[in-house]
Amino acid sequence: MGYVLPAHIYDLVHKGFKDEKQADILLRVVELSFSEIEREVKEEFQEQKEVVKSAVYNELRNELATKEFVRAEAAALRDEMHQEIGKLRDEMQQEIGKLRGEVMDLREEMHQEVSSIRSDIRVLDFQMKVLIALMILGMTLMNPNFVELLRQIFMK
Repeated sequence: MGYVLPAHIYDLVHKGFKDEKQADILLRVVELSFSEIEREVKEEFQEQKEVVKSAVYNELRNELATKEFVRAEAAALRDEMHQEIGKLRDEMQQEIGKLRGEVMDLREEMHQEVSSIRSDIRVLDFQMKVLIALMILGMTLMNPNFVELLRQIFMK
C-alpha cells in the first residue's frame, strides 16, 4: 500500500484547479512520489541495516563484545533512522509548500485571465449594441414607406 494524502490536501488542490482531471493527476503524482520516496528509504534502511548488522557481528566475534554494545548499536541505528525519517518528512513538507505556492500562482493567473476575458466581453457587448442600433436606424431610413411618410409630412 502506498502513501495517501490527507483529505484536506485533496480539497485544497481541487479548489485550486478548475480542471478536476489536472488536480487528480497532480495528486496522484504527489502520492506516487511520496510512495517511491518511502520505498527507497525502506530499501536503503534495509541495506544499511544488513551492512551494520554484519559489521556488528564481526566486531562481536573479533572483540567478544557484550550485549550492551549490541543494544547501543541498535539504539544508534534507531536514532539514525528517526533522523532520516525526520529529514524526509521535512523535505516532503517543503515539497507540499512548493506545490501550494504553484497552485496559488496558477489560481492567480487564471483569475487574471478570467478578468481580461470579462472585460473583452463587455467591450464586444457594447460594440454589438451600437451596431444593432445603426442597423435599425439604417433599415428605417432606407424603408420606402418611411421615406414616403417623411415626404408627406415635410412637403405639405
